[in-house]
Amino acid sequence: MLKLNYKSFTQIVVLGSSNFVPFMQLSSQHRREVVEDLLDIRVFSSMNDIAKVKIREMKDDIKEIGYKKENIEDKIETQRLFIEELEKLKDKDIQDKKNKISSLESDTDLLNQENISILDKCHLLEKQLKELSYVEDKLKKLEGLNNKLEQKISSVISEHKFFKKNSVCPTCTQDIGEEFRLNKIEEIENKAKEIKKGQQELQQSIEEETQLQKQFLKISKEVLEHNNEITFNNVKISEFRKQIKELESEIQGLTTQSEDRNTESAKLVSYQDTLENLLKNLSLKKEELSNYEFIHMLLKDDGAKTKIIKKYLPVINHTLNKYLEMLEFSVNFTLDEEFNEKALNPIYEDFSYESFSEGEKMRIDLAILFTWREVAKLKNSINTNLLILDEVFDSSMDEYGTDFFTRIVKYKLDKSNVFVISHKKDELLDKFDNTISFEKRKGFSVMIDSF
Repeated sequence: MLKLNYKSFTQIVVLGSSNFVPFMQLSSQHRREVVEDLLDIRVFSSMNDIAKVKIREMKDDIKEIGYKKENIEDKIETQRLFIEELEKLKDKDIQDKKNKISSLESDTDLLNQENISILDKCHLLEKQLKELSYVEDKLKKLEGLNNKLEQKISSVISEHKFFKKNSVCPTCTQDIGEEFRLNKIEEIENKAKEIKKGQQELQQSIEEETQLQKQFLKISKEVLEHNNEITFNNVKISEFRKQIKELESEIQGLTTQSEDRNTESAKLVSYQDTLENLLKNLSLKKEELSNYEFIHMLLKDDGAKTKIIKKYLPVINHTLNKYLEMLEFSVNFTLDEEFNEKALNPIYEDFSYESFSEGEKMRIDLAILFTWREVAKLKNSINTNLLILDEVFDSSMDEYGTDFFTRIVKYKLDKSNVFVISHKKDELLDKFDNTISFEKRKGFSVMIDSF
């Protein structure tokens, strides 16, 4: 009914303290959308969307025609070469291809023989690997024994230190006999020598197994390299067979199609006609694309819309500051082409919307609301006498701001239907002509009186 989208409705008809986002708290893109809707230039965006769809379709068509063009050019080139081949076809050509096939088959046989030789080597190496497969497990066991000996040595050293340093038992506080202590020390030292000797023998065994493990890894690497050689040879064999198949196909083609020159020439002419039609169509599509791209350039945000916005921007800023003066807020508040704000006066320099208090922000929001209503009326895009203020006076609006605002409503919006929703009944009762009171009963709002 009002011919407004939701964003514009919340900027021109409704101002709320919580449920609706003021203009200055919108993102730059959303601010622009609201203003475009007010100035009735959203149609340019719709037209631009259509133009972008057309451009995309044109580019897809051009790409498809390009693919067809490349395909037909390849066919023409292939057909021309094929006809030339038919015209100069001789027995020598077929014989050359047969010689090439013979050479490829010989190379394939050599590679197969090489693979057999490599496989024989691999079998011998794999046999050696099998014989050495026990090494890793044995080495782990030897290293485990070595760790246990290390722990035992550590225990013996601790026991030796104990009897060396103590003549009294620290647990039961009884004296340790000197003879017993010396015998114990000698016994521990003999035990340590035996363990050390065993560890040396174990280390020698570990070294021997380590060498065998290195030999195992070396053989494994050789097997892997041989397998890689076989794989590489198989790739070459596959390529040779592919070439042989292609040569045989070419020989077959030369043999069976040598008498079809007239038919192939007619096919070439058909391809050339198709190419000519594609080139004409491609030229028309490119011209059409150029036209749509020019239209798209005019309809972009920095095109016709920007020129219209520049035209109205002085009016918007003048109206905005007029309402700020009515609200007794002496700030030169201006919006640029991207609807970014700038506030200037002797006190505030290079301030933004977020620099002000909540009460000052509310005055700016009200001034912008009135500005958009006046600009919309001036543009005759949206002209509504409905204004809803939801708990504006219950948030951060001070007493002076409330007085200035009610004067604007009374003298500037005297022919509008202004609805003010507020919990400050006593403070606002004498400022409006009609009052309707509601209260919550069992979760529902119920009108209790109207006067």
